[in-house]
Formats: sequence, C-alpha cells, structure tokens
Amino acid sequence: MSDTQQQQEFEKTDPSREIGVDPEKHPLYKELENNPNSPFYEEELVDIWLFTVGYGRQHSEREPLPGNKKWMLRMTSLDDDEEWIVKSIAIEETGTTDVLQDGKQIFTIAQEYANSGIELVHEEVTDTDSDSISELTSDVVRTHRSQNE
Repeated sequence: MSDTQQQQEFEKTDPSREIGVDPEKHPLYKELENNPNSPFYEEELVDIWLFTVGYGRQHSEREPLPGNKKWMLRMTSLDDDEEWIVKSIAIEETGTTDVLQDGKQIFTIAQEYANSGIELVHEEVTDTDSDSISELTSDVVRTHRSQNE
C-alpha cells in the first residue's frame, strides 16, 4: 500500500441507484447478450457487467466514463455476494476498508473497470479467429492458478 492510498480520504456517500456504462459501449453489452455465438448469450446483463469488471481489473487500467452515462442496471440487480465482489475490488484498489463508507467511489471504480473490460471481452468474443469460450475459460483458469500460487 502506498502513502497516497493511506492518505486518501473518503466521503460518506450512498451509491447511485443505477449502474452506468459509456453510451457508445452499451451496444457491446447487448451484442454479447443477444448474439447466439456469444458465451454470454441470454445471460443477465448484470452477470455480463460483473464479468467485465473483473476482466477489466485483471487485464487493463480503469477507464473513466463520460459524463453522460447510459444507465444500464438498477443497483438492486446485484445480490449481496455480487455487491461484495464490487466492494472487495474497491478495497483492493484503494488499499483500505475506509472506502466502504463511500458508495459512489466504490461503484465508480467498478464502472471504470467495466468500461475498459467490455471492449476486451467483446473483442475476445467477436474475434472470428479465436474460440472465445476456450480463450476466456483458459484465461480465468490461468488467473485463478496464479493467484493461488
């Protein structure tokens, strides 16, 4: 944990009632959900969004959303376990549990990882030269193994 992380202060805020995405990237989510060739075909958008949060966290940097977000999910779409996944990412990102009082910051971090992750996941799925299910599965297995070594 760096000194910057330790000195960061958080406001006591409630998260927004909805989860937003970049309006230009919203069609990528819909394509993953509606394309019969997608491993996410007919999956819930909340599950696709959570996957992009994790994938973005693992493979890229946070990418801020534009000011005019497309509201894609209600916060109530997340069950308690899913909400704790998002909170855990914020704790790891900031290096402190103090972030838990700042609901807006928690979901800003998640939305920014999803914003970078959606492009990577979409590219992986729509790349006609790859077997997207095998590639994504192999990637998840590699990540799991590296974290448990």
